[in-house]
Amino acid sequence: MRHSTPMPGFVLLYMVIILASIFAALALAAGQSGAFAGGRLRAAENGADMRMLAMDCTERVLMQMRNAPGTNGTGTIAIDTGSCTYVISGTVPTKTVTITATLGTLYKRITVTTIQINPTITASWVESI
Repeated sequence: MRHSTPMPGFVLLYMVIILASIFAALALAAGQSGAFAGGRLRAAENGADMRMLAMDCTERVLMQMRNAPGTNGTGTIAIDTGSCTYVISGTVPTKTVTITATLGTLYKRITVTTIQINPTITASWVESI
């Protein structure tokens, strides 16, 4: 009976296949982590856009209140990137404003309580998601 021994070419072929598999797995893993990082980056950008929209709406409503301090009620503000709804209640100088900014499926709520409206607005606010 004859014993067969692997030929040197087959050993080299097996090594190439194994190394190629390892490099393919590493490349796939690196690509996946990059894709997840891209998703986190988009989420951070959306969060920043959402906050800017909410702050822009808040500034507009506060300026509206400064120009007409007795204003109470609800309203909507449309801005290029999204929209906001607001509710103003209370009596001068202590008023409460709740602003809800909407950007696609995301929203952010800011509640502002004024202490003084004229000559400058003095207020505190709380942001929530």
